[in-house]
Amino acid sequence: MNIREAVEGDLDGLVALLEQLDEHVAGSNPRLWPAEGRRREALLKTLRDDAACVLVAEADGELIGYMAGRVGRWESGPPHVIGHLLWAFVCEEWRSRGAGRALVDRLLGFFESRGVEDITLRYVIGNAHAERFWAMLGFTPLICIANVRPEELRDKLGRMG
Repeated sequence: MNIREAVEGDLDGLVALLEQLDEHVAGSNPRLWPAEGRRREALLKTLRDDAACVLVAEADGELIGYMAGRVGRWESGPPHVIGHLLWAFVCEEWRSRGAGRALVDRLLGFFESRGVEDITLRYVIGNAHAERFWAMLGFTPLICIANVRPEELRDKLGRMG
């Protein structure tokens, strides 16, 4: 297994991995917003962003996982320099074999080289693999992002009074 920085030539493979991630998390939480149509653009923009790092894990010449992060600044901090872990996925057959940890280690090096003081990420509630993996690495939920569709909210408000 090899961990390296992604290049634009990896775009098709990265899109395919993102599609696998979408399938994986769709079973965890069916209310997720679909990412279809935005994958390629978002990946390309991130690959070209100097404040970002996109990594791939490959084995036998095939992409088996990826991770992307971006450094941001928060003027009202501290912390002032924040690493945002944007995307992470490892193919099912490669989980629990060190690919995820190797990707995190390499991305952590990128964050450390940029003076990151805190690292954030988002994962889907109900994605048991992600919840266990990130908790094992010390990530603790701080903020819950909740959503409701307008018609559901209107219905609930109507029932209240």
